[in-house]
This record gives sequence, structure tokens and C-alpha cells, in this order.
Amino acid sequence: MKKIFSALATFLLAGVLLPAAEALLHLPLNNDENPVRNHGTADVKVEPFMVKPSHFTPAVENNGLRIYGMADGLRIDDPGKIITAPCTIEFFFRPERLHERMTLCSFYIADEQLLALKIQNGMLHMLDWSNPKKRQTYPCSGKLEVKKFYHVAWVMTGDEWLCYLDGKLTARKPSQAAVNRLPVKAMHIGNDFHNAVHQRDRFVGTLDEFKIYNSILPGAQIAAAAAKLASAAPYQAAPLSVTSDVKPIVVSVDNTTQSFVFDGKREPLMIYCGGGFLPMAGYSFSTVHKMHEQGISVFRSGPEGGRDFCGSTWWQGIGKYDFEIVDRNIQFVFERNPDAKLILQVAACPPDWWGRQFPEECTQDINGNVRQDYFASHSYSSKKWLADLEEAWTALFEHMKKQPYYSRIIGFTTPSGRYGECIRYGYNSQLYGKNLTDYSKPELLAYREWLKNHYGTIENMQKAYPTGRVPASFDEVQLPTPAERLRADSCYFVNPTVDRANIDYYLFVNDQQAKAVCHFTSLMRKLCGPDKVIGLYYGYVFEDAGGFGRAFASESGHFGLGKVLRNAPVNFLVGPVGYNQRNLGSVGPCMSVPASVAMHGKIWLDEADIRTSLNGRKAEYSGAADLEESRAVLWRTFGNTLVNRGSLWWFPIAGGKSFSHEKIWNDFGKMRREMLYTAENQTPIDRTRSIAVIMDTESIHFRRFSYRDQVSGNLLTYSRDVFAKSGVHIDSYITDDLELIPDDYPIYIFVNSFYADSAKREVIARRFKKGNKVLVWTYGAGYFKNNTPKDRLSVSPANMSDLTGIKMDWALKLCNFETRAVPGSPLPIPAQKFPHKLNPGLAVTDPQAKILTAFTNDPALAGKGAVALKEMPDWRSIYLGVPEFNVATVRAIAQYGGAHVYTDAKNVVVRPGNGHIIIHSGHEDVVKINLPQPARRVVDVESGKVICNNSKNFSVKIGKNRTILLRIEQ
Repeated sequence: MKKIFSALATFLLAGVLLPAAEALLHLPLNNDENPVRNHGTADVKVEPFMVKPSHFTPAVENNGLRIYGMADGLRIDDPGKIITAPCTIEFFFRPERLHERMTLCSFYIADEQLLALKIQNGMLHMLDWSNPKKRQTYPCSGKLEVKKFYHVAWVMTGDEWLCYLDGKLTARKPSQAAVNRLPVKAMHIGNDFHNAVHQRDRFVGTLDEFKIYNSILPGAQIAAAAAKLASAAPYQAAPLSVTSDVKPIVVSVDNTTQSFVFDGKREPLMIYCGGGFLPMAGYSFSTVHKMHEQGISVFRSGPEGGRDFCGSTWWQGIGKYDFEIVDRNIQFVFERNPDAKLILQVAACPPDWWGRQFPEECTQDINGNVRQDYFASHSYSSKKWLADLEEAWTALFEHMKKQPYYSRIIGFTTPSGRYGECIRYGYNSQLYGKNLTDYSKPELLAYREWLKNHYGTIENMQKAYPTGRVPASFDEVQLPTPAERLRADSCYFVNPTVDRANIDYYLFVNDQQAKAVCHFTSLMRKLCGPDKVIGLYYGYVFEDAGGFGRAFASESGHFGLGKVLRNAPVNFLVGPVGYNQRNLGSVGPCMSVPASVAMHGKIWLDEADIRTSLNGRKAEYSGAADLEESRAVLWRTFGNTLVNRGSLWWFPIAGGKSFSHEKIWNDFGKMRREMLYTAENQTPIDRTRSIAVIMDTESIHFRRFSYRDQVSGNLLTYSRDVFAKSGVHIDSYITDDLELIPDDYPIYIFVNSFYADSAKREVIARRFKKGNKVLVWTYGAGYFKNNTPKDRLSVSPANMSDLTGIKMDWALKLCNFETRAVPGSPLPIPAQKFPHKLNPGLAVTDPQAKILTAFTNDPALAGKGAVALKEMPDWRSIYLGVPEFNVATVRAIAQYGGAHVYTDAKNVVVRPGNGHIIIHSGHEDVVKINLPQPARRVVDVESGKVICNNSKNFSVKIGKNRTILLRIEQ
């Protein structure tokens, strides 16, 4: 029977004595009243996505549909309902670019499971990815040409696949995959689909006369259709939506009020994001008018429809560019919102062709392997990368400045590195797995140059290292090997001499990253001038300290933040809302140090990549299960931003229906108005009742390599939730700014100052050890010391005593860190039990210190001080010996030191700041608030309800998984 069918198929394909088949799906794609109405026999709904009348262009038969690659296209759900037999798909297509993978049409089965007709490497291919364990890709053509029409027929017989190009059979492959045999969920025309990376291989070009037959189309009919190519209309460029010069928008950023200033008029620094290949790309374009209705007209997008944070498809070779891509896709933005003010995302990383052409300039593991996906994994030490980038960017700006739309661009962001977030390519155990990087030649040469600048002479370096470790010249120094970087030891900290190369390398990695950032942002400033704003993903210093099984934070490159704040000519830094503690009931924290950022005239901008429940499932990260819980997460995000005196952009990363509810759109309008009100009614900054939290960007590199670090995880990443639930106003800084941090806080908490050289100690003593201030130290504070950064390091309890003013002792072994409260203690510090043993054991032995909790259950530490207080003549010192914060301890320190505690609520986020208080709870509660002074009025921002008048004490009832944002009017 099978042989008979095969013979019949061959007979049919030959087109012998058979009448023309009739299409069950026929989309002429003409610009009529219903351009996607089916003219075939099937009862089927075709869903257009972002298709407008201007997208139709002269094609083969009348008009065709131009696909821009901006997630626009067509979709048919459950195509198996109409395709019930062997089938043929035929249509005309005209590609407008060939430098990347593009999907003409695809049948989506599941993530990474599909049947597709694609263009790859400039050639047509059939993809049978129905079996994820056995993917088949069949070439069907030679090199195609851009802006030329082709006719294709794709035949699935049930036993084989065939492809006809321009009427000629070009591929015939055995395959039993067929739409009628597989659980196909959807058909996409113009792109494919993946839940995580949505519509990533988008077609760019024109489609015409799209047809599906429930039969094997006769060869003669295929040939007859292909013959119509002779009448194909010549290529016409996409119509422009900005066609004449407009008055340039004069823009600046006021970091004191977190505002744009457009032509002298203030506007909240709140942005809507589009572009990219994630699910949000098309969604944000299709909903940009909804944000505009709420007064949010600033839109961030890229100059291309697909991988705009990964590389630039307009940049097609050294000195080779296709700026029509840029023009067309920028115009697409203004087509969706004619009044948009555009922030253009221009990638600072080159496309993948650059990496293939120059592998020696890319990130490498120890074996010389280079890995990349959509973009080149350039080394951040590559000088060629920056030189080629300057040439390409210069050409791009020379072109854009001649275009009418340039006046509508108010600024630029410059993504680079992994995820476009200025993260080194080997980070996070993804692209390179657990293989350490970067062992490229540019990295080696840059490391040697850094060492030379750091130490001055090779003799100085030899003194700092173990005898015999350093060669006779800097030109002979090698990068520390993976074995050296991963050297095991029971001590939490690195060995100051044996592991000196590791310390130096991670200091170099982050300094070099910051140097590269300053280089390409300075280039951007030179090209765009002073009248545009510039932003950059960078500064995630609090987020990944715990490792979480995938990361060692020192390898991110983000701890050069001090240099970037001082030298990069950017207006704002941006990072996602912290992924750790984003769940309902937690703070949804900031990754960085907004107060330090602000001191340098810049603004920290939260990327609100918030998933909601509106896509039919619990929201990722937060767990929001319904509309009201989703709104609570959005209000929590906005409230945190407002309290931090920061800004944000809304980034509907999951696409779908992320924000598609009138309550949410209205919420955005309320948030914008509140941000504007706050900018115009600034409350005085009163630090005298607040706490300064100070993170050390160098000490993070003095830890032993680990993908799971609960010590720094607790002190940095997880402390954010504790501080948020303490009900105390907190400002966060980095030690790079010790000379700039205001000295009028009553309390300074140094969360991770493991290392401090003599200069840093002198600044701390001069600026903060005075005025009866309270300085708080954590496990290991001051453990490492040298006179200058180039000197040999020492570790000792004496080093800690020198910094903290409290005498210490150590046990150089793994110790239990369990404590008991001390009766009669002047501060009510609770007992603690750290879940892991730590080496060294560090304890207070100072007879003049007041022991607040004592170690127990470990012979080496039992009875000695774990938490202690010592009052000096002009300042006070508190040492927290267990590396973990808790709310009771923070509140006790605040009350002791003179910071105001706003609430005694348990496990409720209560964050005051910037004339507001944000309250968020994972349970029902009545939250009592005690203001430092009476308020004229307290208003619930979301509802507009007045909570109280002329009062400093009031209560707020909050439901489970809800957020309340209060405005405190004085």
C-alpha cells in the first residue's frame, strides 16, 4: 500500500492530467477592507499582529504584505483543524535582508519543537524539528538575493518533504512529519515562536498570495504559479512616517527631581520599552498608544526589529552597513505613536560575524574555545572591538543625523555583553558553562598593563606575592589558571599571599570592564553631543553575591562602579528589579546603590521587567496569581523607585497580555502623576534620622571562589529585604565614595568591609568616627590590610581591631556560629544560628566592649562575644559577628543610634523616603505607622483616600499580597 501511495504521489507531483487544486487557505494579502480574510474554502480565523494599511506594497498579484521583523505578522491557531491530509504551502516572498536567520512560516508544536520554512545563511531551508532529539534541517536553495521575489512550494506528503523554488524541485527528503500527524498548536507567518525568546527569527520582507492546500499540489500548478514572477512589481522602500524635519527636542535630565526636562517643561522620568526579540517586543509596540494615553510618551526601542541588545544587523562587515534597516524600524516606532520621544538602543557589541572573523579578539576559556550565539563574545580587553565599534557608530550617526527622525530621538542606551547588561560573556554559567574565562590574548595583554600600572615595578609585585611566584618582567606574567582561581580551602577568605593573583585578577576584571564602559559611552557622547541623554545597564553590586549555584559575582565586571560613576558621561544607570526577593511578601529590591549614583549627578533607573498573571498563569518570580496581586507587584515596584529617588522603565518582558487591563493602564497614569507631583513638591532630605548602608566594591574579590556563598549572600543580597522590613529609612552607597558620602547620618553600616587599606581606614576615621556616630561592622570587617594597594597583604585580628576599635581573637578552623542573647544587654539583640561552619572563627575579646550576644556550642568560641558594642570618646562601634542581618537587630541599632523607626510590624515591607512610605505585605495585617513628626495629611496614592490629617501616628489595614503607597504631606 505504501508503495502504491508513493507512486501516486509521484504521479500527482508530475501534474499529469489533473485539474488545478483549490486552496483551503488563500490570503491574497491585498490592502482591502479585510486584508487577512481567507478567500479559500476553510472556515479559519487569521489573526494579524501589528498589520497596518501602510504595510502593503506592490507585489506579484496586486499588493503583498511587508513584514518589518518587529514581531509583526500573522497567526492561525490550531491549524490541524483545517489541515487534515498531506498538504502543500505555497506563496511568494521577497527578502529584504539575508544576514540573519528568518522564518517565512512555521508550525509551532512546543518550545523548540516546530516545522518551518526558514532562511539561514542566505539560503532557503526546511526544518523538521518535530523531534527535539533528532532535528533535521534541509537546504533548498543556493544563495538568495535581497529585494527579489521568489515563489516557493513546500509539500508534506506523509512520507517525504519536497521544496519547489520558482517552479523547480530543489529538495526532496524523507520525512513522516506532517501537520495532520502532530499536535500543532499554531501557525506563524513571518516568524516562529518560543515562550522564552519570542518570535526570534523574524522574516523581513514581503509576502504575497499565501496559500495552503489539503493535498499534494500538482507540479504543473506549482510551475504555473511561479510563472507569475514575471509580473512582480519592482522593490519600493518602506514608506516613512516622519518625512520632514521637525524642531529638535531639547532634553536634559534633572537628577534631583528624577525628571526629564523637555524644552524647559518637566516630565517624570518614566519610560516604556520596546524592541528586542523577547516576547515584549511586539506587545510593547502594539500597546504604546495605551501608555501614551496615560501621558508616558518616552519609548525605548532599537534600530532593528530583532536582536537589538545582542548586535546590530545593520552592521554587516568592516565598513559595510545597511542603514535602510535602521530607517525603516525607527519609522515603525513613529507609525505606532507619532508623538513618541525615542530613546534608541544602540548595541555596543558587534554582531556574530565579527566574532567568527576575529575569534582571537573574543572571550576564551583556557583551551581557547570561543562561544557565541547571536552576537560576538568580544573580550572586554579587545582594543580592536572598540576601534571597529567607533568606525561603525560614526557611520551610523553620520547617516541618522541626515534623517528627519533624528530630531525625535532624545537619547541612547548602549547595551553590551551578556544579555546586553554589560556582563562578561563567561558569567552566569550559561554561554561557557562552568568553564572559567577570559584567557584571550587581549585579556592577557591588558592584565599585564594593569599590573604594571598597579605595582609600578616588577619588584613591588614580587614583594606582594609568594617568593618565586612572580617572573622577572611583566611581559612574562600569565593569567591565573582555572585551578588557581578554584583552589579549595576551608577558609572563607582567600589567602593574602598564595591567592594574590586571584585578588589582582578580579580587581583587574572589574576595572577593565569599567574602563571599556567609559570608553564606549564617551564615544557615544562625542557622537550624539550634549543635548541627548545616555543610559547604560551597569552597577548590579548587591544582586548576585550569593552565587545561587550559577555565578561568582566578581566575574560580572560590575564592581568597577566607582570608576563608571566618576568618568562615564551617562545620565542614568539601569538594572532590573532584583530577581532575588521579588516574590510576593518581599521587597522586590534594587540591585544597586541609588544614593551613590545620585551623588555623581546621575539617576538609578529600575528596569521593571514585571511578569503578571494576565498571561494565564502565575507570574514568574513574584508568584502573582490574579489581577490584584499583579497590581500589587507593580505598585511595589513603583513605590520602591519613588522611595529611592530613582526612575524606571516599564518592560513587559513576557509579552502576551502583560499589562492589558484598564486598571493597570490607569495605574501607570496615576504613577506618572505622582512622580510629577513629587518632582514639583520636593521634600527636604533629612539624613539625621536615617541609616547609611555602605557596600565595599573591592572586598567582594577577597572571598574564595564559590557558586554558593551564604556569607556575602546574606550581607548583601538578602540584607535588602531585612532593611526594607525594619521600617527605617536607608540610603545605600559604595566605599568608592567615602570622601563624598554625607557625614550627617547618625548610623553607618559597613556591610562587607573585609579589606581596607590604610588610606580607606584614614578616611573612615576622619569623616565618620566623630560626633557620637554609630559605625556598624560585620563578620570579617578589616580582616585584610595593607598600607597601599600594591603592598603585601596581611590578615589578623589586629587588623580588624584597627578598623572597628574592638579587640578580636580568631580560631583558624571551621567553627559553629551559634549565639545566645546576654541578659541585661543594652541592645535587645536576638540569638542567632548560622547554618554553616565558618573558618576563621572571629570573636570579640575586648574587656571594654559590652557583649550583646555570645557564641555557644563551639569550644573555640564559646563564651566569647559574637555581637558587641563599644563606646569610644567620640563615636560608637558595633560588631555583628554572625554574617546575617535580622529585623530586630536593625531596629535595635536604629533606636540606639538615633535613626527613626517607623513601625513595629512583623514581616511587612515598610520603606519611608522621598515624602512617601511604601507598605507591602504577604499576609493580612494592621500596620501601625509612627512618623518622626506630624503630617498635615497622609494620602493613599492609588485610591486617593485620605488616611489621616495632622497626625504622626496612624494605622493602615493591608490585605494579603497587597501594596499601599502613602504620600506624606507636610
